[in-house]
Amino acid sequence: MLHITRRAVFVCVLLCAFLSIHFLSAFPVSPPAPGEEEIGGTPKPDSPDAPAYPGDVFWDARFGAFAPNARVYAIAIDSNYVYIGGEFTKIGNVSARGIAKWDGHEWSAVGGGVDGWVRTIEIYQGIVYVGGSFKYAGDVLCNDIARWDGARWRSFGSGVVDPEVIPSIQDIAVFKGEVYIGGGFRRVGGLNTYSIAKWNKGWHALGSGVSWSAGNPGVVYALAADSNYLYIGGGFLYAGGTYMPHLVKWDGNNYSPIEAGAEVTGSVLSLAMRGGELIAGGEFRVIRAGCNSTATPHTCSP
Repeated sequence: MLHITRRAVFVCVLLCAFLSIHFLSAFPVSPPAPGEEEIGGTPKPDSPDAPAYPGDVFWDARFGAFAPNARVYAIAIDSNYVYIGGEFTKIGNVSARGIAKWDGHEWSAVGGGVDGWVRTIEIYQGIVYVGGSFKYAGDVLCNDIARWDGARWRSFGSGVVDPEVIPSIQDIAVFKGEVYIGGGFRRVGGLNTYSIAKWNKGWHALGSGVSWSAGNPGVVYALAADSNYLYIGGGFLYAGGTYMPHLVKWDGNNYSPIEAGAEVTGSVLSLAMRGGELIAGGEFRVIRAGCNSTATPHTCSP
């Protein structure tokens, strides 16, 4: 079994940057004492809190004595809370195993947390979905995938029962009202599928999933969705048994390349949607065009 952890960023960097833009304006900070700060929140040059480097003034410091004791991998927000997930077991003086929430004033645990660590968080219609490497969420046996309804943890059947990598769940996304998981596994619940599946009152396969070769599952690192497609990025060569390396789209019934004749030359580790555009990051150098996956040998135009 292969242990996979992508580059992690400590929460003091990732959390502040993301939340300053998307969330923190909902929680105003108490005004500084007279003479403590200049207008606009920039400390005076002679203040002990003056920025050490240009641009430091744009970081937000309203988390106070926040100090997780291990890495944070995931952030998600709703109208009430900021949720973070990772390897930590404590934040400041708060015991929080793998997942915690911030209400604008303080951190708190989420239903006893998990007995391992959280790699990804997705929120949909008030339900918090988490995936990672754990057996229990609270006192509920879940096996790497769980959901929090605001009051208690719930499982998805028997969860991932045959992981291929650790953590077996790398990302979660919602597409057309259904919850999709991607990672590295051979079976989820009682369903045999390679590294991707969806939940709708039970687990369902997306064809044969993704693989490097017959009998050799690939790994899905990233999922993103718009109204038409679920985009799937990772380390694999085949999707549904057809050669489509590292980045494909799913329309609810079939896989297809991102664009006819296009190929990604290395693993895709991250995906995001912005204004109808798909943004991808990873270990590839180029996305080749004019490829003919049915040719022998396989060919692409220069």
